[in-house]
Amino acid sequence: MKPHRIRLAVERFFTVRSWQVTRGLLYAIFAIIAVDIILFFSQITGPRDLTSILLPGILIGVHLLLLGLVIRLVKRSMESTADGQEKFRRVFDVSPVAISVTSLEDGRLIDANNAYWNLTGYDPASSIGRSTIDLGIWSTLTERSNFIEKLKRQGALKNPAYEFKSGTGEPRVTVAFYECVQWEKQPAILSMFYDVTEQRRAQQALQASEEKYRNFVEQSMEGIWLLGFDHPISLDLPPEQQTKLIYELGYVAECNDAVARMYGYQSSEEFRGVRVQDMKTGETINEISFQATLKLVNDGYRSANRETMEKMRNGEIAYFLNNAVGIIEQNHLTGLWGTQLDITALKKADDAQRRSEARTRGLLNAIPDMIFELSRDGTILQFVPSGINEPLFPPEEFIHKTVAELLPEIAEQTAFAIERSLESGLVNAFEYDLRQHGENRSFEARVSASGADTVLAIIRDVSLRKWAETERDKLIEELEAKNAELERFAYTVSHDLKSPLITIRGFLGFLQEDSRAGNVPRMEADIQRITGATDKMQALLNDLLELSRVGRLINKPELVPFHQIVTEAVELVQGRISHGEVSVSIANDLPIVYVDHPRLVEVMQNLIDNAAKFMGDQPSPRIEIGQKGFINEMALLYVKDNGIGIPAEFMENIFGLFNKLDARSDGTGVGLALVKRIIEFHHGTIWAESEPGRGAIFYFTLPASPKDDDR
Repeated sequence: MKPHRIRLAVERFFTVRSWQVTRGLLYAIFAIIAVDIILFFSQITGPRDLTSILLPGILIGVHLLLLGLVIRLVKRSMESTADGQEKFRRVFDVSPVAISVTSLEDGRLIDANNAYWNLTGYDPASSIGRSTIDLGIWSTLTERSNFIEKLKRQGALKNPAYEFKSGTGEPRVTVAFYECVQWEKQPAILSMFYDVTEQRRAQQALQASEEKYRNFVEQSMEGIWLLGFDHPISLDLPPEQQTKLIYELGYVAECNDAVARMYGYQSSEEFRGVRVQDMKTGETINEISFQATLKLVNDGYRSANRETMEKMRNGEIAYFLNNAVGIIEQNHLTGLWGTQLDITALKKADDAQRRSEARTRGLLNAIPDMIFELSRDGTILQFVPSGINEPLFPPEEFIHKTVAELLPEIAEQTAFAIERSLESGLVNAFEYDLRQHGENRSFEARVSASGADTVLAIIRDVSLRKWAETERDKLIEELEAKNAELERFAYTVSHDLKSPLITIRGFLGFLQEDSRAGNVPRMEADIQRITGATDKMQALLNDLLELSRVGRLINKPELVPFHQIVTEAVELVQGRISHGEVSVSIANDLPIVYVDHPRLVEVMQNLIDNAAKFMGDQPSPRIEIGQKGFINEMALLYVKDNGIGIPAEFMENIFGLFNKLDARSDGTGVGLALVKRIIEFHHGTIWAESEPGRGAIFYFTLPASPKDDDR
């Protein structure tokens, strides 16, 4: 029995003994009162017979006996109490258990032993007589009042983990006992505190250590496992038999999630209990795993880097690198602790590397390139000849000679490429020409660092490729030119001819109305407009046909008043303008421009037609054409409208092919693309500015005079 339990037992003995004495006194007093009551009633009631005569005498005798018993119990009680208090005081003073006595009502600290002062750090001289609230034992009066109520109801309380800070600020943890007692005839609280701070700290440290170990095991990328066995395996058996028994009797007793996932299981809980023989790759143990386990047995169940081949849950084969330590008890193997890494990917990589090396050897023997290993100063260290092309020199003439000695014409380029590759670690390539076998040959050299002071240079004969590239570039150039012609032709036919057709159709309607009305002058004017539109259309068709033949713009640039170009364009789209009741304002001070006249009419036709088309619900549609000075000797012109404007998401792509502001509108969406091409052909630029609902303005520049290369 531990010393503190002996002390508690002694203290409990005296307390119980005093209570037994007190209980005897109470029983005696109750008995005396009962005898007195019976004697009183027997004298005033009941018949007068022998029993009633003898009963008072008997009761008086009993009364006298009880009085004697009370006197003796009181005496014993006094003696017992004095003796208990003296013994309790000795225990109180020398006990290592901290003991304090406080008044029940106001919480004043009445007395305490040395262990209490050492535990709390309080000063006895300044603490005795102060309340527990003042000392900081209780935070609030309400908190203490609730404690007192509970103690009164139960008589005694126990707190297995009472935490507080000592007078020096050090946190302490104790097992606390509280009991209501009488101290110097006053109700008091006897408090005992057994300090378990160090035990708690040790327990917390152990828990933290266990938690760290558990976290390490669970979070480790390395598989950790413990094999158990159906029964221990004797170490006296031959090593081969021990190895077989490990497979037959073994099962996964403990493991972390990492090793479970290596075998295709979701968690360690799912993997625990799986038998070792279920992880065999076939009906029998494969030779790789058997030899690895046999080595473990022969090494005294301590081995590292054992490679095993095992079967995963899905039936696939996996390779592991194991470390294992046996648990030996009484010359028997009772368990195996181990760790392992999944090296399946590494094994596959090794196999792939071996296959790659074989392929590389075959490739080097078949590639058309020559491979040189060069030092920093250009000395040829190794040489692999081409499998197709004949080298400039025999292979033996290359080794240990410098590029400057063999090919001085490319020595400078080679030295530069070597330095750049060694400094940057990047591939540096250059091309050079050599005269070989009576003809000029082109070669490409690609230089890459292979070491601190060495590079690999791969040389390829690109003569055929260079010729093919030249021919390809010619064909591409011709195809681009043809495609440009075809694009212009298709775009113009599908888009630009619509405006004259609309004009013709519109005036045909007017002609029909005028014929019914018999208005001959108006009919003649309508016919003249239709004839003009068809003439313009015919001229445009002729130009397109001529363009498709020659592959270029056939109209020679000329100085033309821009006002004239605008007027012709307005005439072409007069049908849409009249139909939309659009007013067109043309500035009078427009410049003379040096342009392809018909093409600029196309430009203005497209811009004016688009402006009239996208007026929306504008009550007073208006188009304004003018100039805003010059930019770099180029006339800055504009077409402005007050229509619906262009949303911001369309601004970047309005000059792209087939991009339409309104998919339901007529046209193919190539008009502005044509405008842009024609403007750029004249070395000009075009851009747009717009705010939705406030119209749009297209700015473009055109040459005001011929350039030097135009003359």
